[in-house]
Amino acid sequence: VQACALPIFPIVPAYIEGTFEVLPKGKSFLKPKKVRAFIGKPIYPNKVPLQGNNRTLRSAYNQLTEMLQEAVMELKEFSHATN
Repeated sequence: VQACALPIFPIVPAYIEGTFEVLPKGKSFLKPKKVRAFIGKPIYPNKVPLQGNNRTLRSAYNQLTEMLQEAVMELKEFSHATN
């Protein structure tokens, strides 16, 4: 995959905690509750080293998706550790 095939802009992982308490499923009115946002370090897709057989654009995007999912899960774990 050529580096120019991936976006050059950063993707910033984020985890937002407490939104369900503010607007529970099926409800129409907001409740005043605490909401916290955790912002991760930007990931630059065109600078991510491709691993293994990631020679296609699809596999590069799959690898990038996995990285972003891991980053969001780390932010979620961090949010629970700071409660």
